[in-house]
Amino acid sequence: MGASDLVTVFNPHDGAMVRALGVETPVEVLAPLVEVDPIVVPAPGSGRVLFVGAMWRSENDEAARWLLDAVMPEVWTRAPDTRVRIAGARPSSSLLARTDGRLEITGYLDDLATAYQDVAVVAVPLRRGAGLKFKTVEAQAYGFPTVTTTVGAEGVADVVPGMVAAVVDDAASFADALVSALAGRAAGPDVARVRAALDFGASVARHARRCEALVAARRCGPEA
Repeated sequence: MGASDLVTVFNPHDGAMVRALGVETPVEVLAPLVEVDPIVVPAPGSGRVLFVGAMWRSENDEAARWLLDAVMPEVWTRAPDTRVRIAGARPSSSLLARTDGRLEITGYLDDLATAYQDVAVVAVPLRRGAGLKFKTVEAQAYGFPTVTTTVGAEGVADVVPGMVAAVVDDAASFADALVSALAGRAAGPDVARVRAALDFGASVARHARRCEALVAARRCGPEA
């Protein structure tokens, strides 16, 4: 990275990590690309919890199992009609085998927006992983009440001002937060504010101007 003219990251936290590595190259924070379908809106009375992830990744598979094994038994005790939808490509055969009337596993979806239809709350039960979690940003952009672990929330507050989510790491608290959201006691984020912060076009335009200035500076430098 030291030989580069510019380093691009998706949140200030990652920029700080780059600096901590001793990189002196300028760092530009680029808003993450999050496309939202206007027809998708939270369905508070649906009783459905959604977890989105590339299920072939071990951290997402692990998160899904923790949600089902450690969290949902308590949720189902208190809210027995709750359903869970796990959406994402290439789920394991053992996870698919658990599908029943309360658990839907979609596998790959041509249009991920369909995963959010008829959903009351989004869960991000990640136990490990690094970097900005686009699934959490996307849930906020759609306006869904969101329950996430600290790992799932990493970097999100830096790019989504006023993020509204329950951030909890133990199973009992995660279950409490889901039950509260399913009962309509958890507010969703300010969608207009979130989407303004995630204006990818404006962010790219700023980035392009920065790159153009760097190119111009090189042309005017000693070698010009």
